[in-house]
Amino acid sequence: MRELPRVAGDLALFATPRARALVLVAAALLVFVRLGATDLWPPDEPRYALVAEELRTMEHGASGLVLLHLHGAPYTQKPPLFYWLAAAAGAPLGRVTEVAARLPSALAGLATVAATIAIGTLLFGRGTGTLAGLLLATTFDWSYRARTVQLDTLLALFETTAILAFWRIEAAWRAAPGPPGHQAWRAAPGPPEHQASRVARGFPGREAHLGTSRRDLVWLHASLALAVLAKGPVGWIVPLLAIAAYLAWERRLRELRGLLPLWGLALSILPGLVWITAAVALGPPGFFHDAVVDNLFGRAVAGTSHAQPFHYYIQRFPPDLLPWLLLLPVTIWAARRTLAADAAPVDRRAWRFLLAWIATSVLFFSLASGKRLRYLLTIEPAFALLFAATLRVWLATSLRAPRVLAIVATVLGVGMLGAGGVLVGTNRLGDAALARGLAIGLVATAAAGTAAWALLARRGAAVETRIVVLAASVFAVQLLSYAFAMPAFNAENSPRPIAETATALARPGEPIGLYRGHDIANAVTYYEDRPTRKIEAPPELAAFFASGGRVIVFEEEQLANVESVAPVVVRGRFRVRRETWLVALRSAPAS
Repeated sequence: MRELPRVAGDLALFATPRARALVLVAAALLVFVRLGATDLWPPDEPRYALVAEELRTMEHGASGLVLLHLHGAPYTQKPPLFYWLAAAAGAPLGRVTEVAARLPSALAGLATVAATIAIGTLLFGRGTGTLAGLLLATTFDWSYRARTVQLDTLLALFETTAILAFWRIEAAWRAAPGPPGHQAWRAAPGPPEHQASRVARGFPGREAHLGTSRRDLVWLHASLALAVLAKGPVGWIVPLLAIAAYLAWERRLRELRGLLPLWGLALSILPGLVWITAAVALGPPGFFHDAVVDNLFGRAVAGTSHAQPFHYYIQRFPPDLLPWLLLLPVTIWAARRTLAADAAPVDRRAWRFLLAWIATSVLFFSLASGKRLRYLLTIEPAFALLFAATLRVWLATSLRAPRVLAIVATVLGVGMLGAGGVLVGTNRLGDAALARGLAIGLVATAAAGTAAWALLARRGAAVETRIVVLAASVFAVQLLSYAFAMPAFNAENSPRPIAETATALARPGEPIGLYRGHDIANAVTYYEDRPTRKIEAPPELAAFFASGGRVIVFEEEQLANVESVAPVVVRGRFRVRRETWLVALRSAPAS
């Protein structure tokens, strides 16, 4: 069998505790630096923060811990874990601030990098594991989403820890004593009739390393339970699908039963079941249909929200893996080599598992009617592991630096130079001094990275060192973007000015009308704590005006519909995420 040779002590530069600590520090900087420098951007951030704030205030009593609320009405869309965490983060501050609302995602993003390092260490060794953590931390989409108010980063953490627990169980099972080549999981020591009984029941080797395996099995099901509380049944189904696909590929599918004892199923399923049962009991009539039938099955089957074609992810998801997506051609080559019949079983199993993890998730979410790119955030750790393993395979079979690394470096350098030129030429940031400073930073990073790359190549430095230079350049670009560029774009993404303008026009206690603007309604309530009235059709708008309502917020394209009901005077025009919103005041009727 073809065993991969060692790669400089398994990427020796990355195999030290110091390297692992530096990767975690870099990841922490990317997710925490200026975390609250921007307002909450629609559509999701104001809504999620408002739900957490209503939970924190306990205005609905103790039952509000179970039955969440939005604008005072029962909230049917998501499980409670994220909101519990955000409310807890906001409690010491007296409010769920922007930082408190984003803190669960940021902590989950950092913890997932650590979990990815741990998985990579089990699969390939310490150096490859640390490199995988570095690649994940510097994936543009990963670090960005870890800085936003959303549930998917939290879901990704618990799915990744479930995967980690499974692979620890796998390692313990394989370490159990037994006859060489015994593929029925090498039963643990004991009387022959006891071993035969275990194999016959389909649980061979389950008692091997019982203490370690039992702890990891608890860890596995606890992670699944938390994933369910974070995002619903998908957090239980998808990781187990990945594990089942891997075991089927290994022709060991019957051993899945050993991972699903009754107590384990109770641990992973009951918390979510208890919560939804209690929420339904506390909720109004129709809550079960809205929260379960419509929200879960409607989204998955009927496409009631974010409906997209089957091939949506194949077309749209790959850019989310930039800049390391450029390693994909080499990854395909490495996969063919590692999955070959004469490859080492340990490497083949690791690659099979990562490919099963990715394939099952893509297929599962592609079959669902409702699709959003963030749903595949949970497999970005798997891709980071694949890309790190790809470099390991390449360096194990070649003395030269992979040409693709030079391509990645070139694309990154050209991109930074181009971005700097665009900033100076267009001044998109609205502040000329900031634009020039950021442009200088990007150009300086590109120049320093290029010079370091050329110097290392001339001196014949180890390829691992060049990878560090490349990753450091990516890190610098991201840090500059989060520290300076994103706050500068706040003005054109924040709904706060709309809330402030509408509040200034409204009388004390007067509701603000939101004509087809639910996301803006969340922002108005969050930033100004003003009552709002959601309006969907002209008759409702007429009723709003007839009841004394005066201030109305709507998209510019709805101006004709609003004026067909009553004359209004536009008092503010705002651009929010490529949409133009108007704040208008109903004209006083002629005397």
